[in-house]
Amino acid sequence: MRKKATAFPELEKQILIKNITKKKLAEALNITPVCLSRKLTGRVDFTLREVKILHEIFSDVSVEQLFNL
Repeated sequence: MRKKATAFPELEKQILIKNITKKKLAEALNITPVCLSRKLTGRVDFTLREVKILHEIFSDVSVEQLFNL
């Protein structure tokens, strides 16, 4: 199976470092795991609300770093 490319490698790295499942992260964002996958690959944009939640979860990393801005 081919691995999907990620649009946000630092965010993916932080997910692994914090040992958070994508299912749990999707629940925290109040979206489905499929929707989270689409967002992580860049096919769908994160909302401002979701970015704020992600920044709360990964507070030791700036939003700019998480999203390669």
